[in-house]
Amino acid sequence: MNRVLVLVFVGTIVALALWDIVRRNPQLKDWLRPRAPKPRRGGPPARSVRAAPPEKRGQVIELRRDPYQVLGIDRDASPADVEAHIERLRSENDPEKLEGLSADLRAHAERRLAEVEAAYAEIKGQS
Repeated sequence: MNRVLVLVFVGTIVALALWDIVRRNPQLKDWLRPRAPKPRRGGPPARSVRAAPPEKRGQVIELRRDPYQVLGIDRDASPADVEAHIERLRSENDPEKLEGLSADLRAHAERRLAEVEAAYAEIKGQS
C-alpha cells in the first residue's frame, strides 16, 4: 500500500512539473497540439478542428526600442548634451580603437555603434 501511495505521489509531482514547463513555454504548447489529420483515400477529406499554425522557425523579430533608452539619456536633455553623449558613445564603440580585442567584441561594438547612429538619426528627425 505504501508503494502505491509513493508512486501516486511521485507521478503527481512529475505531472505538475511537466504541466508547469509546458505552461511557461508556448512553443512547447504548439509542438504538443495535435496536427490536422491526413486526408483519407477515396472518401471526403477529414475535417480538422483548427488549422495547423504556419511554421515560424528562423524568423527574426525586430523590436523597436526608444531611441533615448538606446542612447541612455533623458528625454529632456539639451541638444548639446545629446551631441556630447553621442560623441562619447562613438569613441567607446569605435572599431579602430578595438583592434586588439576578439572578433566577437568588435562585432558587438559595431552593432552597438549602428544602434547609436540609428537612434541619433531618429532623434534628429524628430526635432
